[in-house]
Amino acid sequence: MTGRESWSRVDAKLSQARHEHLQRLAAEKDRNRRNLLCIIDIVRFLARQGIAFRGHREDESSNNRGNFSELVHFVAKYHPPLKDWLQSHPRNVSELSPQIQNELIEVVAQECVHIIAQQCTTRPFSFMCDEVRD
Repeated sequence: MTGRESWSRVDAKLSQARHEHLQRLAAEKDRNRRNLLCIIDIVRFLARQGIAFRGHREDESSNNRGNFSELVHFVAKYHPPLKDWLQSHPRNVSELSPQIQNELIEVVAQECVHIIAQQCTTRPFSFMCDEVRD
């Protein structure tokens, strides 16, 4: 075997390993995206119903971690990918934190405003808002 042939084999193995790595990353991104869409649906549901998101104590030892967290864990019972994600994601990274909840609420609110603004481009309009229950 010549040096060129051995380099060619090494190059082929590296290319294959890189391709497999990229496939794993793509699959992980897809799983994360699906779980995030499930969580966003929970945010939409709570917001649409005017239900408070958070409780007084949201740590793992609490009997009631707030509506958002409890609903996420309830849905996970019937949605295995979300259940697997909840059990396997690193504890120092939480897409369920109050900060992330606020960001998701903001994204959903911006989406609503954008849709309303698109529907109201042909004539004047106004908004009338009521107090939000907390």
